[in-house]
Amino acid sequence: MGTCMVMFGARPEERIEARVLAGALERLKGLLALDGGCGAVLLERCGSIHTFGMRFAIDVALVSREGEVVRSERCVGPGRIVKNRRARWVLERPASSAPWPAAGMRVERSDAEGTAAGAIGR
Repeated sequence: MGTCMVMFGARPEERIEARVLAGALERLKGLLALDGGCGAVLLERCGSIHTFGMRFAIDVALVSREGEVVRSERCVGPGRIVKNRRARWVLERPASSAPWPAAGMRVERSDAEGTAAGAIGR
């Protein structure tokens, strides 16, 4: 499990550091296993999320292979499914009033060392 930086604007608050969850079990658990205290996570090879079993609301952005946010939901409560067929990766965090990428925006990601990963969902 590594980290990456997700950028959706030029201001510092429009950059989110996220843990990358690439394994099937990691993706299945997502923020549920981290109990809301970890900040954001990025789920690789993922087009949908669920909030069954969650004890807190989350913000979710589903991103296409090209880096377009194809769906964005704020404050998603327990017992919900959020999905989009075009999504290739998902960014999620405990619900917050901080800036968050909106549907239609372009996002870029880079690894923890600053190497650009571009807008491509791996």
